Amino acid sequence: MDPRLQQLEMISEHISDERLGRYSEGRLEEPDLGEVEEHLLICEQCCTRLTEFDDAWGLNG
Repeated sequence: MDPRLQQLEMISEHISDERLGRYSEGRLEEPDLGEVEEHLLICEQCCTRLTEFDDAWGLNG
């Protein structure tokens, strides 16, 4: 598959709240950890949601 299509596919499937919350708490392990980090590199919406999770946990202050 064309790498550009893979990126678009990854963006269309946003990270679930559960996975994003576990990532925010530092409780996500491989292979999920790598998948989430790759997705966050290309998805502004999920980065924004991660910031919201971090704010809720008091990790941005």
